Amino acid sequence: MPRNITNKEKDLMKIAQKRGSDADLVLLDRFYELQKLLEEKEMEISRFYEKLEEVKKMMMYEVAVSRNQMLALKEVEVLKGDRGETGERGEKGERGEDGFTPIKGKDYFDGRDGKDGKDGQDGQSIVGVSGKDGVTAEELKKVLPSFGQEMRDGLELLQKEEDKLKIEAIGFLRKELDELRVLRTQRMGGGGTSAIGVAAAIPRILHKETPTGDIDGANTDYTTEHHINAVISLAINGQVITDDEFTVSGNTITMNDALPAALSGTSFRVVYI
Repeated sequence: MPRNITNKEKDLMKIAQKRGSDADLVLLDRFYELQKLLEEKEMEISRFYEKLEEVKKMMMYEVAVSRNQMLALKEVEVLKGDRGETGERGEKGERGEDGFTPIKGKDYFDGRDGKDGKDGQDGQSIVGVSGKDGVTAEELKKVLPSFGQEMRDGLELLQKEEDKLKIEAIGFLRKELDELRVLRTQRMGGGGTSAIGVAAAIPRILHKETPTGDIDGANTDYTTEHHINAVISLAINGQVITDDEFTVSGNTITMNDALPAALSGTSFRVVYI
């Protein structure tokens, strides 16, 4: 059974029918590469929302536990100590004889003093378990990087649009989306690319410049003014540098081997998207 023709293959057929140029093919390839990159970014944002929601639930749980511990401390009562024992009563003195007045110290004596009562025991208090100290802002800043992937995935769980991560928070994503919109607005005739559309799109996404960096036989890193999505060509002194002789990261081109100092001052140009 024959397979279905992909959208890219359909676009290639239309370019061939219109006898498009090599620039049309390059732009078509870059369009589908950027479209794939956009889909990957959207998946990463979705996973980030999920992990962030998990972190949010964990922090809310910690706050609830601390609050319950504080309430328990307020409900603790102090125990009341036992009452001391009553001291003994003194003995009653002898009764004097009738018909005369008794003389103190001879005929009668005062009763003995009673013993002092025992001191009551001190009351005991109950102290609940101390709550854990809360996390400070500085400590939270140190911990958050380790939750990077979890926070990214947690963001995907946010339901309200105003709570979701803004597109400006992801480097270069806004620029890539704008470039995709430019390419799409220039398309016509059910997927065909017009010469006017190509001419309008190329100045926006195609950059030509001399990379910045020393050519001294030791340096291997060269930077460009814009972020590099794909290198179209790289040459020095009229000699083409193939794509297996360098790597690209952000706006930096790193050569596998340092360029000879003898080439310093010669033409060094890069064309990229």
